[in-house]
Amino acid sequence: MQCRNDAGQSPTAPQCAPDGIAPSQAADQQHYGIAGSRPSPGGRGALTPLRQLLDRGLYCIPVHPETRKPLVKWAAVDQYGYPDDGPRFRGDIVVGSGLPYSTWLRLWVEQFPGCGWAVMTGRSRLIVVDVDPRHHGDESLRKLEVTLPVTYCVKTRGHGLHLYFRTTRRVRSNAGAVGPGLGVKAKGGLVVAPGTAGYRVLIDRPIADAPAELVALCPAVTRRGSMRSTVTRYPFEDEVTQAILAHALQRIAESGPGTRHDTVYGQARFAFKHCTDDRVDILLLEAACHDASPSYYRNYQRAIADAKRKEMRQ
Repeated sequence: MQCRNDAGQSPTAPQCAPDGIAPSQAADQQHYGIAGSRPSPGGRGALTPLRQLLDRGLYCIPVHPETRKPLVKWAAVDQYGYPDDGPRFRGDIVVGSGLPYSTWLRLWVEQFPGCGWAVMTGRSRLIVVDVDPRHHGDESLRKLEVTLPVTYCVKTRGHGLHLYFRTTRRVRSNAGAVGPGLGVKAKGGLVVAPGTAGYRVLIDRPIADAPAELVALCPAVTRRGSMRSTVTRYPFEDEVTQAILAHALQRIAESGPGTRHDTVYGQARFAFKHCTDDRVDILLLEAACHDASPSYYRNYQRAIADAKRKEMRQ
């Protein structure tokens, strides 16, 4: 993984803890290869932790502090975090109750004293990359071929990380979606909030926008009421489509003669899952034939056509 700072440069990990960062915090940042910042200083009349999270656009619900199971019904609220999902919220007001979300938080604090808290990633319009070192997620994060901007980051109870990214694309929560030990929490997901026992802020920065390359790696949302897996498709000019195509073309170009046919078919299916524009066919075929014998042209053309038909039926 490459992290860039505000100037677009890849910072080197510090050899010692900078001023304002605890030595253990600097060591965590160094281990994962991520760049951090000094904690934001608190001022007079500082908001409560829950209110601070809400001001970041992070909508929390109470959970059991040990089991981390939700203490309230939340699924119907979480799914309305995206612009096209309907008016469950009107601004910050919960429709049907007339109460702002901050009032719900206060009621829950009184109802569940000593509880933990979890962020609804769908309602908060997030993609949270869940780094699980028990399944080599720390190694996968360092090897990730996506440039991730510096963003809000939470250290978990299991010594992993939650990297927060903002998105307007609907993607599914999925364990291992980005790589071994690298899952994503998005629509229908919960991540335990800092302040809950065992969870603390490691990098206190504004939540960065999710890079298109990261969105492209995440599983798309299926439509309800269909027996087939119908995913969201994007126009050819969309940045997500371009990131998917770049990935597919690179994989095809790197494949050898013995694996080229299978790679072309697999990457074509991956690309057509998100965009079925005819220009995708042309680019895939050019990548497949760029260093191949002309006798293979029809084989690769059929592989691409078969992949497109398969995805068009999904």
